[in-house]
Amino acid sequence: MNNLICTLAGSLCIYFSYVNLLPYKYSIFKRALIFLYIFNIFFFFEGTLGQTSTFLTSIGIIIFTLLFAKNRIFNLCCYLFGYIYIVAFNYLFMWIAGALLKMDMEALLTHEKLTVIFSVTYCIFSGITTKLIGWYFHENLKISNFYINKHLLTAVFIDLLFLVFLYIFNFSYGE
Repeated sequence: MNNLICTLAGSLCIYFSYVNLLPYKYSIFKRALIFLYIFNIFFFFEGTLGQTSTFLTSIGIIIFTLLFAKNRIFNLCCYLFGYIYIVAFNYLFMWIAGALLKMDMEALLTHEKLTVIFSVTYCIFSGITTKLIGWYFHENLKISNFYINKHLLTAVFIDLLFLVFLYIFNFSYGE
């Protein structure tokens, strides 16, 4: 049961990093399809592949964006930024929790109750903050209405994609 809760929380974090930062809302069907994809990848492959299953998740989200989005590169930049944000704050949260509980990160991750509490708390934090960031970008700054040079946007996309794969590679094989 603890594994299911942690898988659900992790899936929601990745889902929030994608959906909450999009400049427009997908239909309920598309959002459900994306969440089910993320959850199934984590549920079926995380046990065998570990963090490497995140590669499958990212590739799937990129494919969904190519299928569903109007401004594909801009939406992919939003997702990649959201992913980097989620991962960076996850490790910051783990470091703070470890400092407060006077535990190293490995001990924190192997303690079942603390892992569930951490996962749920971080999931709530992720949902709220990515929603606020998305709202700020798209409602206050009207960033999706700016004319953005296609070449510059492509360069930002390539940089973000490179960073995401560095994050995934570093955390997958650095564990």
